[in-house]
Amino acid sequence: MDPVEAACAAVKRRRRGTLQDNVKDPTAILVNYRDGAKAVMFFAGEYVGERFAYAARVDGETVACEFRLVGAPPFAHFSYLGRNIEMMMLTGKPRYSVERTLLACGVLDAARRSRQAGGKLVETPHLDVKYEPYAFEPIRPTSPELTGASLGSWPPEDLESIYGKGQ
Repeated sequence: MDPVEAACAAVKRRRRGTLQDNVKDPTAILVNYRDGAKAVMFFAGEYVGERFAYAARVDGETVACEFRLVGAPPFAHFSYLGRNIEMMMLTGKPRYSVERTLLACGVLDAARRSRQAGGKLVETPHLDVKYEPYAFEPIRPTSPELTGASLGSWPPEDLESIYGKGQ
């Protein structure tokens, strides 16, 4: 199955009909990575609403999943961002590397500039950045459906279990 179709099919609450029936003016961002990998970000809000999906070809198979956001207050998905920021303030250690943020924002900026230039390829030598992920995971949801403004005790009782001794 085509990855775009597979990603849309993974969204459980999409509109009836086909992708082509619902998306009249499609927009896609093509990303070519230096290692040869390729990615496409396809915008299909008219079809899937305020949901996100992912699909990839892995060992010849297409795999896909849906990312769910909470569409009404208290917007529980933002509580995880807040909890990670609070953890950084308590420990002095960021949950995500600044390089990761640079890469994500840089790709979106290049896409915006490409669109303004009529779809012309935009070179991004400034994004030739390498980084190592941290040895700990950010605070993330543990169930498919988010509920509540905050989904765990705060502050955590045991910072050592997350960051190690001496923190």
